[in-house]
Amino acid sequence: MAIFDHLDAVIGSFDTDFTTYNVISALAYKYPKEYAAALAQAGERPFRDLHLELSKQLKARTDIQSVASIKSVNMFGMTKSCLVWHKTS
Repeated sequence: MAIFDHLDAVIGSFDTDFTTYNVISALAYKYPKEYAAALAQAGERPFRDLHLELSKQLKARTDIQSVASIKSVNMFGMTKSCLVWHKTS
């Protein structure tokens, strides 16, 4: 999906530590057309499916690592578990 082409720029805009929800919010805010298109291409549960794929993309990176799981409020106002990422390079 084209939205993931912007991960380098989004991650580069953060301080050393950030959450998955920070990435989701930044992608949706900075690249709304691509985010909406990615949702339209996602499966039966577009937000869940897109965010699951984003999680896979983040886990596959070598320049960040997950360091914790915290409770955080998502874009729908629900408190859920969320990974904290740390830049390694």
